[in-house]
Amino acid sequence: MIPSMLRMGILVLSTAGALHAAIPDFSNINNCIYDVRKAESVAPAVLTFDSYEANYTQLLADLQAAMPNLPYVYQQAAAKPFIQFLKKLGQTKYLRIFRFNATDDRTAALQQIIPDAALAILSYYGTVSQGVVAFQEVVSDLYDGFLSEEDRAGKLTGRPIDPPTYGIIPPLVKFGSADAGPYTWPASATKELLGMGCGIVSLPPAQLKGGLIAWSTLGHETAGHDVTHADEGLLEELAQKVHDAVMSKFNSMELANYWASCIDESSADVCGYLNMGPSLGGGLIGYFRALGNGKLRTIGYSDDPHPIDLLRGYLAAAAVKRLHFKDAALWSQMITAETRKDNGTLYFVDSEGNLSPFPVSLNLAIQSTEVVAQAIMESKLDVLQGHSLQEIQDWTDDDQAIVDNLTTTLQMEGSLPASLRGPGFYAAYVIAASTQAALQKGAKISVLFNQMVRFLSAMHTENPTWSPMPTAQSLALLEHGLKSTSGSMR
Repeated sequence: MIPSMLRMGILVLSTAGALHAAIPDFSNINNCIYDVRKAESVAPAVLTFDSYEANYTQLLADLQAAMPNLPYVYQQAAAKPFIQFLKKLGQTKYLRIFRFNATDDRTAALQQIIPDAALAILSYYGTVSQGVVAFQEVVSDLYDGFLSEEDRAGKLTGRPIDPPTYGIIPPLVKFGSADAGPYTWPASATKELLGMGCGIVSLPPAQLKGGLIAWSTLGHETAGHDVTHADEGLLEELAQKVHDAVMSKFNSMELANYWASCIDESSADVCGYLNMGPSLGGGLIGYFRALGNGKLRTIGYSDDPHPIDLLRGYLAAAAVKRLHFKDAALWSQMITAETRKDNGTLYFVDSEGNLSPFPVSLNLAIQSTEVVAQAIMESKLDVLQGHSLQEIQDWTDDDQAIVDNLTTTLQMEGSLPASLRGPGFYAAYVIAASTQAALQKGAKISVLFNQMVRFLSAMHTENPTWSPMPTAQSLALLEHGLKSTSGSMR
């Protein structure tokens, strides 16, 4: 996310006069939970794919009309290849995909991914909402933080790391599928199924107008899933590292297999903290509580790739503890204390509602999150030429100082200060600061949400990648991105 030279430059502009770091404060978390639920109850209407399922011709026409509104990079990497895919598929096969229940995995996948790809492009048909623009800026920033050429280098050695297998073009975004929650199609999937050169990230429609802490999930979706799926073999290697570390510490094959099976979601969580800092931990705890009965769930399916909610809270504390800023331990303690409020016996549940005990005690399960966090963050990975994820990205005192100051700025209505614009200031800071501010006592969440969206929109207008005309930066991004997505698919 933040090349060191730029980070130091912006620090001078944004943190001058800051005397004290902000003390972690989650006292407003219940109001944040209410905000998420309220947003869901009055979710705005968004474009859906329903009218296109039986109208192949209209879909092609609308995609062609939307394409010129996209920046050059996405015309070439997203719209053109997707339109080519649909033309090659043909009307008869297209209609068959949506007319009948899927009888094979590929058709089932196409029933889901075609609408998402179409809606991401059609978001730029006509007037583009401020929420979409803000969402796109966050996703672009988070993706760039791990996968841009300037960041793909070991912080200690300075040696470059090979470009990702599936490209460095940030995903497109869309609002939709309220039932599915936040999710992502990584570039590996869009390339294999549709021939596109970028992924797709989706937020529920409710987050277009509210539910502030739900935006913190983008650290998980984009700095997490889109990143870990960009390098072929990365997740498999991380799974083995985690399995071996847990097995070595606890000598429990069931526990080691459990964490290895959850590597996709666990590593996405951890990458989110590396890229967005400690406030993400409070945001995710509040969001999970909002989705459930007000508590972190202690029950999960044994084959669910998501760790049980309670363990994700402790994983957050373990990851934040290992970030390299001076108040990491304090933030970790706050996240631990908040998670501990929901402690309970861990169970698995089957499809018929039958419960079975988690393979180890709650105490050992909590201890295992420390081992998992360390393995994901610090393991030297062959896929990354002997570097760890934390060598590519980390959270430092410079980052937290900017967020602390921005937290105060967000609480005052107004425009984004000139000192917080341009190269060196990142959208991840805005989400981190908005989440941090929303969790604090007395926060006016609706004001913060509107400020967050305005700030992100202002930043997006100055993002050179999103110029409708080709620029040197966009051409370079396209060249490197399409080159690295031209290899074989898994």
